[in-house]
Amino acid sequence: MELWDLYTPDGTFTGKTIDRHGSERIPQGLYHISCEVMVRHVDGDILLMKRAHSKKEYGGFYENTAGGSAQSGETPEQCVVRELKEETGLTAGRLELVDRRLNEKYKSIFYSFVTTIDCDKNSVVLQPGETEGYRWISPDEYNDFLNSGKDIDLLTERYMDYYIKNGLIRR
Repeated sequence: MELWDLYTPDGTFTGKTIDRHGSERIPQGLYHISCEVMVRHVDGDILLMKRAHSKKEYGGFYENTAGGSAQSGETPEQCVVRELKEETGLTAGRLELVDRRLNEKYKSIFYSFVTTIDCDKNSVVLQPGETEGYRWISPDEYNDFLNSGKDIDLLTERYMDYYIKNGLIRR
């Protein structure tokens, strides 16, 4: 059983939980926490993770984040550190929150972070069923990736202000 805590739109914990895989749906006006983290290397490169083809949404796509839903009792920061470790084997550095927004479709409050790490670029470990490849790309290549139409539009939308502020996209 995987329990999710439920929150009001402003992020206040309601004291209620729900079984992610149970039959009960998230009540109207309440949300669970979803978190994601974009990984930058100290040399400026950006990590792209290839989603497993078996994933229901965007299977086989490369994405600029690792992430998932917070388990009961986790803060957004704890969630994203855990998810990054599970999906990549990497340990997050300092986390910078770059976006927080509600998503009605997924009944989520999305927290989007960026972390910069100093690691051996070959130390990424894939999580079966979640990830099946990765690559590090330079900021110039990242601009091309974002303009290719092969990015995941929801991620690009949540990170757009960060991309513009840090010169990662030129349209």
